[in-house]
Amino acid sequence: MKRASPTNHSESFSRPRRRWAHPGIAWLLFALLWALPATLWASAARHTTHVGGCLIEYEARHRGTVTALSDICNRDIFHIYEQLGADFSHLYQRSGAVNIRIVAHPDQMPQHAPPGISLPAWSGAVAFPGHNLILLPLARRDGGPNTGYEITLLHELSHIAFHRASGGARVPRWFSEGVAILQSERSSIGRRGAMWWSSLSGDLPSLADIEHYPEGAMAAEHAYAMAADFCASFIGRGGWRGVRYLLKLLSEGEDFARAFDTAFGRSLHQAEAEWRSRVLGSSEWLLLLTSSTAAWSGMLVLFVFAWIRARERKRQQIERMAQEEAPLDHLIETLSQMALDAPDKMPESASGAASLADGDSPDDASPEKPRARRRMRMQIRVDGRIHTLH
Repeated sequence: MKRASPTNHSESFSRPRRRWAHPGIAWLLFALLWALPATLWASAARHTTHVGGCLIEYEARHRGTVTALSDICNRDIFHIYEQLGADFSHLYQRSGAVNIRIVAHPDQMPQHAPPGISLPAWSGAVAFPGHNLILLPLARRDGGPNTGYEITLLHELSHIAFHRASGGARVPRWFSEGVAILQSERSSIGRRGAMWWSSLSGDLPSLADIEHYPEGAMAAEHAYAMAADFCASFIGRGGWRGVRYLLKLLSEGEDFARAFDTAFGRSLHQAEAEWRSRVLGSSEWLLLLTSSTAAWSGMLVLFVFAWIRARERKRQQIERMAQEEAPLDHLIETLSQMALDAPDKMPESASGAASLADGDSPDDASPEKPRARRRMRMQIRVDGRIHTLH
């Protein structure tokens, strides 16, 4: 009996090794997997450029923002330093320029801040004068775009220049914030609204109250509005020359209160009292303007003004109609005078002859027909123009 040869199961169930039908696909996938991380890394990589007095760090996607900030870095930054009396010769050097780090969102600021410094949860842009550094986010906390990032940068640059002009001396927060607002903003509806409400309600915080850093963005904005208005009150008298002199005294080690008295010619307490008297005194006018009596009085004045305007327009309209009807009145007066002077005479010329009415035949004008049946049309010449009397 013939024995069956043993079966090799390893050979029976083994499958042929598969090969890529298209080797090009493998290389394409490999290239994509290699290029994708490189592309993401390149988009997130930070670049640095020296523009005017600024050393700007940014991502490639924010290159347009760097271009938009060129005017500030080439011109406005030097004006801010000069206005405060700060030396800006170092700004022309790359090592001395203000370092501006642009980030997409405020949540990214902690990772770009100096080590060991915590930021308020509601803060937007932040300046670190001791490090010559500004963090500038391009979005708000709520995710919306920060459309006023130019004004924000000017504000933070003021803090950097203020620190350099004062030699890093400790100053009241209301003073540094008030000066920064005045240097970066010409006018603000929000600040005017805050001052209007404080004046109307009589709730005007003192400088000591403003000095305590408020919690929350809205409270901070209200405190900054008070600080800016107070700084504007004494800068309006002493000018920026007084601010420069004050900062110079501070850099020499002078006490703030004594330096303020020397620079502006009156004590800080006196300046605050004058400011409060002015702001709270204006509330009487605000109350008068917002009362119901003032509203009715304003409506009465508007009614009288509208009535006078209506009468004036009607008078002008009558005068215009009279001028248009003057030639016709002159014609009627001329005809009436001619009828009184010669009632039985009929003009015979082309300019004064009585012509037959349209449609009348010569027989109708015959003397045998009654005079009443004759329809006559008279033409006269007045001031070189022919007029027909029907």
